[in-house]
This record gives sequence, C-alpha cells and structure tokens, in this order.
Amino acid sequence: MSFNTAADRTTDASTLHARAVAYAGATPRTDPLLSPLHGNLHGLPPIRLQAAGTDVLLDDTPCAGRG
Repeated sequence: MSFNTAADRTTDASTLHARAVAYAGATPRTDPLLSPLHGNLHGLPPIRLQAAGTDVLLDDTPCAGRG
C-alpha cells in the first residue's frame, strides 16, 4: 500500500482504519462472510492473483523474481 500511494491517491494508510469500520458496519471483523481470512477455505482450488505495477494488491501478489 505504501509503495503505490503516489500512483493511487485512494490508498491512504491513514484512512484505512476508518474505511474498514465503514465497510464492516456492525458485522464483527472475524465474520467469515466479511473476511475470508476467518473462513474455512479447505477444498477450494488454488487461486492466482495478478497485479499491475501500481495495483494496491501488488504487495500481496507473488511475482517472478519476488516471493
């Protein structure tokens, strides 16, 4: 996120917490329907994430020569 802040002004780390609260509303952050990190993903096929050089998901996406 910090790497691409200059390319995408919507990725401001200082507003991330407020955006997460607005998105979640009254739903607990541990609800699997809100965040797949808390769900049971067993049995699902692998997924490939692709991101461009200025994409906000770049740091979370393994690419050739990195990760």
